[in-house]
Amino acid sequence: MNSNHTRRACKEPLGYDEAMNILQQGRGSHFDALLLDAFAQIAPTLHSQYANREDGAAHEALAQITDRYFRQDMGMLLG
Repeated sequence: MNSNHTRRACKEPLGYDEAMNILQQGRGSHFDALLLDAFAQIAPTLHSQYANREDGAAHEALAQITDRYFRQDMGMLLG
């Protein structure tokens, strides 16, 4: 599989450039322009670190981010 693709269960993988183009096409209508700009700055690094990995690193990183920004804050709110 090409290193520019990620696996998806229901569709053929999109390449990095194609995915970013789709996001840019939705800029301002489907996607907040400021958030898209911020994501576009970190997307190349995320892609190079996690694309086509099968070791669970992406899932682990996402779980840590979720815990840090959502679960811990919710605990403080509900505390």
